[in-house]
Formats: sequence, structure tokens, C-alpha cells
Amino acid sequence: MIDILSFDTLITPNILIFLYYIGAVLVPVLLWSGRLYLRQKFAFLHTLEHEHNILFWIFLVMFFCCVELCWRMMFEMVVAYFDIHNYLYEMSTHIKKGV
Repeated sequence: MIDILSFDTLITPNILIFLYYIGAVLVPVLLWSGRLYLRQKFAFLHTLEHEHNILFWIFLVMFFCCVELCWRMMFEMVVAYFDIHNYLYEMSTHIKKGV
């Protein structure tokens, strides 16, 4: 507990992983609910959904995959940043000790 209060141990990577999974579940829900808004905003999506149903679903699945991939890469970069921070912190403590 003292390590957390003195910021010697970071809790952010654990929180980030938790937030990633929350977002991974919410992205499809938001995409599905945002589908109606996008259909009203962009006329070609409305036409696609009614006249070319298969193309609409292919577009929706591709969009979902791209959003999930971006979500994953964003969190991987932040977690990698904290891993690098921990590694450099460990290196600096070993250098200070003379090991």
C-alpha cells in the first residue's frame, strides 16, 4: 500500500486493461445505436441498407473491425508506455545501487 501511495508502483496499467474491456463491449453497442444516426446523416447508408442489404452489413462489419482494431492499438500503446516506464525505473534503481 505504501508503494501505491508513494507512486513507486503504478496502478494505471491494471485500470487501462479494465477500461479496454469495458470499451470493447460498449463499442458494438454504440455502433449499433449510432447506426440509426449515421443512416439519417448519410443518404448512401440509408440506400445501402434498403436496396443492398448485404453490402450494408459488410460495410458495418468492416467499420466495426476497424474501430475495434484502433481501440486495441490505442490501449496497447499506452500499456507499452507504462511497461517501458517500469523497465527504465528498474534500471535506474539498479544503477543507483551499483548492481
